[in-house]
Amino acid sequence: MELMQFIPFIQEVLEFSNFNWRVSLGFKPATFNPPSKSRLEWEETWRETDPEQENWTPAPRTAQDCIEKWIDGVEEYLWVEECRGHGEVVFHVLILNSGCDPNAGQQKWREISGGWSKTYDGDDSRIIGLLGHLVMRKHYPIRVHAGIYDGLYTHEEFFPWKPKD
Repeated sequence: MELMQFIPFIQEVLEFSNFNWRVSLGFKPATFNPPSKSRLEWEETWRETDPEQENWTPAPRTAQDCIEKWIDGVEEYLWVEECRGHGEVVFHVLILNSGCDPNAGQQKWREISGGWSKTYDGDDSRIIGLLGHLVMRKHYPIRVHAGIYDGLYTHEEFFPWKPKD
């Protein structure tokens, strides 16, 4: 596998995709309302009668389930999952917002996860620094779904950064 330079890679992804909505989505186990026992029992029945899940979707059980449900239907996105301990997670997300109301998107996150959300003004230089810190220094993977860039990238796929002094 040939290693890539992180900064040029991210710059290329940002130029290619023209993301226009940056949001942080917070997940806290204390405010998450997991599916009830009766919902889980119904899901078992639905799984047997509709295994293709054409008419239902499982209720989210984890932070990862919540982001997958929230991002469903979005054509182009990028996110880094920052684990903060005690089950708390912050998803740093960039989206090509094709007409979605950011307020509705934030409300959808609160309904799915019981968590918080914050929208930021787009400043590519700051987001590149944040993504670099999270991926290259903290070793969180970055998920990209944008045109030719589609996959989960880890720090191991990039040339290592020198340690900070």
